[in-house]
Amino acid sequence: MTLRPGLRRALLSFLIVFGGLGSGATLLFTTRVDMTRAAKALEGLSTAAGEAAFALRQRCASAAECAEIDRVRADLRQRLRDFRSAATVVAGLSETCRECGARVMEIQPVAEGGGSAASPDFVPRRYRLAVKGDVAALARLLDACPRQRLPAQVVQFTIRPDADEQPSAESRRRPPLSAEIVVECFQSRLGRTDSGA
Repeated sequence: MTLRPGLRRALLSFLIVFGGLGSGATLLFTTRVDMTRAAKALEGLSTAAGEAAFALRQRCASAAECAEIDRVRADLRQRLRDFRSAATVVAGLSETCRECGARVMEIQPVAEGGGSAASPDFVPRRYRLAVKGDVAALARLLDACPRQRLPAQVVQFTIRPDADEQPSAESRRRPPLSAEIVVECFQSRLGRTDSGA
């Protein structure tokens, strides 16, 4: 039995549409199943982390150990909040520069991705430091940035002779240098939303 050409085209079109709908439904179902699995896995990880923290707290041999765990946890949460305060980060960087023997000329937040540093909601990740000092002071500063209370990773470093410094016997022995350093600080969503201990 042969089908008329019009009926054959209609049947073929119907099979193509039906096949497309079937494969679309299958794809949607498998995507939904994958998303459900991922959500359950994430929930399981969250529960496991909570249980591990509870178990650690229960295994404390003494009240002093429990107090130390609580103190460290509170300190970490405070650090996360401090990273959200540009003034606190700048104060920490300035103190580190002074401890290393470098003179701070300027510390300025760096706007990234079109953000405006003038915006009240702007929280910088990067800061540009303009400092002066000898080679040893600048080396100490580069080493100290990731070790300070609010660690900052050096991502850019430019050094040149300090043209503003007047020549002296000391400057001939330890020539003064100017440096521009860009550091990047840690950012966390927890720091934005967590206000409790």
